[in-house]
Amino acid sequence: MAEQARFDPEIHHCPKCGGELEDCWDGELISAFIGEWSDDRFRCCGKLITPLPYPRLSKDCSMNRTPSCGYFGLEKLGFVIGKIKLCLMKQ
Repeated sequence: MAEQARFDPEIHHCPKCGGELEDCWDGELISAFIGEWSDDRFRCCGKLITPLPYPRLSKDCSMNRTPSCGYFGLEKLGFVIGKIKLCLMKQ
């Protein structure tokens, strides 16, 4: 069985804005929609705006965040097929 790339949300952030990433992969080796190495596996959730423009809403609400930068794959985050190279993003 191939070694799976380890995604850690505490370490990996959006390569464009530095915001949080949402992992859309379900973790199955064979997935009908999104695979481990898909180009659209991760979605940028945007950066949290401080102070919160809408403090009564959750910090995860899109109204309290910058716009999404789009979708990314493992290669954009610094992972290399065959051996794993971590690219620590500056916040």
